[in-house]
Amino acid sequence: MRYRRGFFFTTDVMLCIIVLVIGFVLVWSSFTEEPPKEQPYFLAEDVSSIMATTTNADVLDKIMSLVEDGSVVNFEYTLFEQIGDFYVQGKYDIAFQYTKRLAENILPPQYSIAILFENYTIYNQTRTVSQNQSAFLLSSKRMVVIVSNASELLGPYTGEVRVW
Repeated sequence: MRYRRGFFFTTDVMLCIIVLVIGFVLVWSSFTEEPPKEQPYFLAEDVSSIMATTTNADVLDKIMSLVEDGSVVNFEYTLFEQIGDFYVQGKYDIAFQYTKRLAENILPPQYSIAILFENYTIYNQTRTVSQNQSAFLLSSKRMVVIVSNASELLGPYTGEVRVW
């Protein structure tokens, strides 16, 4: 009779421990981690900086087909200046192709990117959710002035990179 009481309490304690462990595991696994906002901010800023400082000559291998068909002629233009030149000339499809070749695989797969010029979306690569549904949307803007024909200034325009 004595041993039954001990057996009952031991079984009760073991069952309680199992329930508590399962409860802790369920509670702990239900916490979701919010993605850090710092990394997308730096990504947006870095991509914007690259677009504002890198010239066509630096990315010649990626845009060679556009050079061969005569779309890209000024190798001293920065990437934003070239996009702006296409924008000013109304060559939106060429601006898209140019930007697509440069922006593909530039970000980790969990982030999406949009490149705008004067609030006109030149390129949009949505991988997860849209900009409107995203929990965070970070933007980096640059002022772009285009020197056309070595004497004519066009602009200033606004080039923008959005990461979410």
